[in-house]
Amino acid sequence: MGILSTIAFFLVLPPVLYILNSFLTSDPEPILGTYSQRGRWFGLKYWIFYLMFRLRKRQGAAKKGKTLESQQGAVGYGMALFEKVEDMDKAQPLPPAYFFPKAVDAVYFNGSNKDGVYVVTAIARRQNQMANVLTYLVLPGIGVLQLPDNPGTLLEDCDPDKHSVGGLCIESVKPMKEWKISYHGKMRLVDAKKQDWTNGKLLEVNMELRWTALTTYFDFDTDLDASLMADTIAREKWSKQFFDELKRSHQTHHEQFGKMTGAVEVEGHAKQEIVVVGMRDHSYGNYRDWNEIHRYAIHMLHLEDGTCIHAGKICYPGRLSCLTTGYVMRPGDYKVTLTHSTFDMVSTGEDTWKIPDQYKFSFVCGRERFDCEVKVKVAPMFYMGKDREAKLYEGFVDVIVNGKKGWGIAEYCYHNREKKT
Repeated sequence: MGILSTIAFFLVLPPVLYILNSFLTSDPEPILGTYSQRGRWFGLKYWIFYLMFRLRKRQGAAKKGKTLESQQGAVGYGMALFEKVEDMDKAQPLPPAYFFPKAVDAVYFNGSNKDGVYVVTAIARRQNQMANVLTYLVLPGIGVLQLPDNPGTLLEDCDPDKHSVGGLCIESVKPMKEWKISYHGKMRLVDAKKQDWTNGKLLEVNMELRWTALTTYFDFDTDLDASLMADTIAREKWSKQFFDELKRSHQTHHEQFGKMTGAVEVEGHAKQEIVVVGMRDHSYGNYRDWNEIHRYAIHMLHLEDGTCIHAGKICYPGRLSCLTTGYVMRPGDYKVTLTHSTFDMVSTGEDTWKIPDQYKFSFVCGRERFDCEVKVKVAPMFYMGKDREAKLYEGFVDVIVNGKKGWGIAEYCYHNREKKT
């Protein structure tokens, strides 16, 4: 056998063996019937999606049709929806309800500090002027305050053009730089030790906060690690229906860390000036159905040295059942994408269907490894969706990451097995 024939033989042999092995083996069953595993054709599918993601990222932002209705099926997975940052941060007009009954435009903010102050507030605008609304205040010397309707979150009469409903208003002042948050109305002082999220005294609360950016933003359409996305997609069974579902359910989402400052006045207590650091996000798309989520666990943390962290796992069965997300940011333009995480949903909260009291995991961003210890101080429960399809725990946490103290939110979501019918 000549040299050229030998080279050709060894070039052809690996793909032939790979194809034969793929035909002769079967795909492993999903773990617990939910979490897809790497099966036959995984390697081929991985490289196809990986190259597609990188190509779409090089193509940049979508050039035409700057609306949710016209672009949502064509963006994501490497390609941005908008070219201008001003368009990303504004309230998005929802498409016609007749064609897109489950469209969403949602904003979320959290903040915390070493003194034990925690702030969480969110408005998810839905069709027909409905909205899922959430606000928590944890104030030392007072306790845990939540909106009167929590653990239910569905409110009517949301402003059709902005995030404003039920006395809560969240407005963008300068895109990616500044937001204004205000609330004037009743809040319920709940008994966190007894985990009673339905009873408690109603108190008048006035809150005026200003959020200013500390970091750049992370665009989930373009900034997620290509290898992690390829691994996630390659685990699933491919079909035309599978890719149609990916397009249909895609949501544009970006996140950013910042500082929240302002005053909170609670009936019967002195006005408090607060300063907290945390994450905010903005999500929008033609389709969000809480009933389709099996569960997720998202950690939004900041450390005493200024490091800001997102580390998450998400399970949409049959679509994105093993999606890993995350990044590390520091004040300024420093941004590194998460490339590996040891957080395992099967062994962390899958059996109890609740957020654990404490646990550990590790993750890698760039060449840096982060070892994270999480301690949950309190975790109010609430529901999302029109019929309470999802049950969530907003965990107010203390963390130690690589020996440094930190604070933040660990949000756990589960499919609500006791939802309304």
